[in-house]
Amino acid sequence: MSVVADLTDADAPARILAAVEEEFGTPKVIVNNAGTAPSNRFADTCDDTLDHALDLHVRAPFRLLRAALPRMREIEGSCIVQMASTAGLMGFPFTTAYTAAKHGMVGLTRALTAELGSKPPRVYALCPGFVDTDITRQAAADIASRGKQTADEAMGALGAMNEIGRMHTVDEVAHAVLHLIEEQPKGCVYNLDREPPGFV
Repeated sequence: MSVVADLTDADAPARILAAVEEEFGTPKVIVNNAGTAPSNRFADTCDDTLDHALDLHVRAPFRLLRAALPRMREIEGSCIVQMASTAGLMGFPFTTAYTAAKHGMVGLTRALTAELGSKPPRVYALCPGFVDTDITRQAAADIASRGKQTADEAMGALGAMNEIGRMHTVDEVAHAVLHLIEEQPKGCVYNLDREPPGFV
């Protein structure tokens, strides 16, 4: 089943949840994975870019969880995973809108965890570094368009910024999501870009 929606629409999260509940019942697991990664100098980052980043990474998860939590709190073992980033733990150049939004997502996760305590659902923010995805490759292409590096060189430089010294793979991220959902360890902000990965 799939539902096509613009998550920046204020009504979309409730509509998505209603469609899921009609088909499957109350969700036991939610993974907030929608995202974008705008890259530009701070001076050239406009209000629309900031608004879109905040809408997608903070407001949309906020609205979805506000609609889902009353039902999920009745389900033992329920779990929410927010796909955050190490940009939600520190700053990176040329990513002010994205970094601000990911800090917001991490803050939302911490606040929900503090409010829910030991009651379900468990809420996690998963924070990988740069991951080899289409979004990252587009960011590398944007860097290359400024003329100082090729896209491949930019990808290598971004990977080298990770604490592990290379790009994360999508499989590594997927395995981390499954680990949090299945094992539900104590903690709420999980830094994947460490050896070994762990909570911060």
